[in-house]
Amino acid sequence: MVKKSIKYRDLIYFNADKVQSILAQLNKGLLESTTETKQNTHEGNLTVKTGKVLELLGFPINVDGGYKNARTRGLQQEKSLHDFALTHLLETLPHTDVTRLGRDSLNQSIDRTFVKVKGAFSIYDYKDFGQTLDNMDVIDKIFNGSTSTNENDDLKDFAEFVKSAYVGLTTLEIKNSKEINFIGAIDPGHLRETTRNIIYRYGTSPKGEWEMLCQITKIPQNNSQTIEESFENLNNEIDFKSLDREKTMGNVMNQMVKGFSKINDLFASVSYPNIAVEPIAVYKEIELK
Repeated sequence: MVKKSIKYRDLIYFNADKVQSILAQLNKGLLESTTETKQNTHEGNLTVKTGKVLELLGFPINVDGGYKNARTRGLQQEKSLHDFALTHLLETLPHTDVTRLGRDSLNQSIDRTFVKVKGAFSIYDYKDFGQTLDNMDVIDKIFNGSTSTNENDDLKDFAEFVKSAYVGLTTLEIKNSKEINFIGAIDPGHLRETTRNIIYRYGTSPKGEWEMLCQITKIPQNNSQTIEESFENLNNEIDFKSLDREKTMGNVMNQMVKGFSKINDLFASVSYPNIAVEPIAVYKEIELK
């Protein structure tokens, strides 16, 4: 007899709140557990006398004198969904496998579509990166015994820039077989471990094929402008003359924030040819035999 293999998912990231929200909408209510009941079915043909007795006891008797009795054996077994919620979601949620799709196959019409992608996985923690840059002078002293003041000043300035432009940002990325990166910002609280622990265990780019269930949020279009040209155009984003006509400080501040938020678009957003997504779960399937 051939022993059936079992699939185990090694989860790195799991947004349980998002999973529960989707399952609640698919099932018209929050599904928190499953119930398993064992039944024993018995069928047979009866004599008229026996049939009358069983009929009086409530057994269903058909016109041919046959009967069918299904008995529940033992207690019902209730199982908490926990990580099995992901299995249930993959079985019930309509989604597209984009592992082998090129960018031409992905267009604006599939925004907010649920997809699954398999490929090389990377994690980027910009907060941790900024903290490391802050301490580069200490690291330099340990390994080189001396440090350049000018170089340290440059590193400090760059660290401040990273902490300002990428404040609190952690992203996950999976590259499919067509070299398309599916990138999404995450809440680190949904990681199964800290980024330091993940990097210590797997490295910043864990080997092997990882899978990500996610929702497409944006498909950036090709922008021919360089970063320098984009900076030059920032002045055009704010109509300073119209600000003089505003009657409330709130409107002025909103216009200023809206204009300067374009700086975040330059540095802290997904750009062409990559695809912006909202990660739901990242895992590696392992076959247990």
